[in-house]
Amino acid sequence: MEPSPWVEVSHTGNSTVLREYKVGFGGIVESSQTTPCIVTLIGGRAKSALLRQLLGKPNLPTLVARHNRVFLWSDPKTLRNHSPTVFIDSELHTHKVEDVPEVGACTKRAITWFTDRSQPMGNRFHIEVLSPVSDVVCYFSSDLRGFEGIAQLLAEQALHVPTHGLPRYALPRVVVVLDTSSETFDPSAAESRLVQKITSFMRSARGESSEEQLLEYLYSNFFSIGILGLRTGWNNASRAKVFRKRIRAVVLGEHQSSVRHRHGFAFNCGHLKAMCSLAIQSFCDSSPFNFIDASRPLGYDSQFFTFHLQNVLQCMPSCQTEEVSSNG
Repeated sequence: MEPSPWVEVSHTGNSTVLREYKVGFGGIVESSQTTPCIVTLIGGRAKSALLRQLLGKPNLPTLVARHNRVFLWSDPKTLRNHSPTVFIDSELHTHKVEDVPEVGACTKRAITWFTDRSQPMGNRFHIEVLSPVSDVVCYFSSDLRGFEGIAQLLAEQALHVPTHGLPRYALPRVVVVLDTSSETFDPSAAESRLVQKITSFMRSARGESSEEQLLEYLYSNFFSIGILGLRTGWNNASRAKVFRKRIRAVVLGEHQSSVRHRHGFAFNCGHLKAMCSLAIQSFCDSSPFNFIDASRPLGYDSQFFTFHLQNVLQCMPSCQTEEVSSNG
């Protein structure tokens, strides 16, 4: 039985429709209360070859040819971990919208702002829906026209005004995966070149802007941008092993839990499904969506939360005061 996609886009009649299938994050891990680590993979053939190895399914038909959809996959090696990895596999970035048959029960939403079927819409979907829920977003260079293609995609995203409401430390870490035959490959030099290309594209689109301002735009959507070089002579198992090690280092660093977990910004699977459905609705309506506001009770105002909390704490006797009083 073929796995069901999570999201696909189809042009039906005179409208472009986004279909959200019933499969959700809770359906691919053991419990909807599980809080997964989300790793989004954006690419084509190279992305799929690595993903087949990560999933331990080298002949999975869905990942042999292009699928032009968004799938959710659970990582078998971390499935029983406290925070298992869930891969979001997206190929919407270059997909030209066409009529696609439905493959199951789904929620259909018209994309009200989309009028030019010849242009892909995936980049906007990535920055508005997928990036805010991802710990890491991976772009595969060989699938996306190399550094030039990736720089252009990230420049378009960087110029997008963020409405997600997430603090900087909760923003996704970008990892660009590229093939290299060099034994002396320097990822830090490659990162500098990539950032320069991104800001160059941003400057062309934005007009006169200082380098400082362009970098501020860039890092209001991404926490960091890094490079992972995979040697062309390595077999798939070796490439997958190095990829896993790098993703773990990016997510955890020297800690036992992710930055989002440590700061209380990690959603469990039930929350992720609900949040993503709301974000998809906002994407289709071209309306802003704030993940923080949506996850709080009606009437909650984050602007004054810290101020009110400080006032409450000031009214409470401290442990030291109580101890002095009792000893007095």
